[in-house]
Amino acid sequence: MKKTNQKADKLLAKIALAITKVNVNSTCPFMLHQPKLPEKAKKLRKF
Repeated sequence: MKKTNQKADKLLAKIALAITKVNVNSTCPFMLHQPKLPEKAKKLRKF
């Protein structure tokens, strides 16, 4: 049971990191609102 939980946790962490990378490298579709990014998320930028 513990191995299954650890695998699920690792998978969830990988998915969260991938979603964060996509979110950091894209802009808000609405021109008037671009939310502030946390400092740690800014490190994931491609440029």
